[in-house]
Amino acid sequence: MWRRIVSIVLMFLAWGAILAYILYAATLTRKHRDALQVKEVIVTIINTQDRSQLVTNDYIEQKLQEGGFLLVGDNITGINALGIVEFLSRNHFIERVDVYATLSGVVHIDITTHEPSVRHRMAGYDSYMTGDGYIFRSPQGSAYHTKVVTGNFRPLT
Repeated sequence: MWRRIVSIVLMFLAWGAILAYILYAATLTRKHRDALQVKEVIVTIINTQDRSQLVTNDYIEQKLQEGGFLLVGDNITGINALGIVEFLSRNHFIERVDVYATLSGVVHIDITTHEPSVRHRMAGYDSYMTGDGYIFRSPQGSAYHTKVVTGNFRPLT
């Protein structure tokens, strides 16, 4: 009988110690995060091909500065990740944006772009079209190597 009681008490003490450690670690992590500043911003464009790019790291960094998202030196808790995602998603040739920060002070911005399969150059229109039918205007100065369709056809937009 006493063995069972001692076993139960030790079990409660062990679980209590585990819970106390988790709370202590969470408190230390929160204090560290509140004092942490952004040291670096890493922009990764996921599905680019070696032959051409519609979006470059320099272009994204320029757009972030134009949008008022000066990240390096800011407090990590003050980063508006949702605002960055919404701002960059307005760009028609960006399909998906993921923003996250690490506890070492690095903000990662992962970008997935639309992969065009055809470029339309017709009747004053210059646009790209993906394999699933998504049409977006051609970025100024873009040179994505793909098939080009020309003529007197006006796409429905």
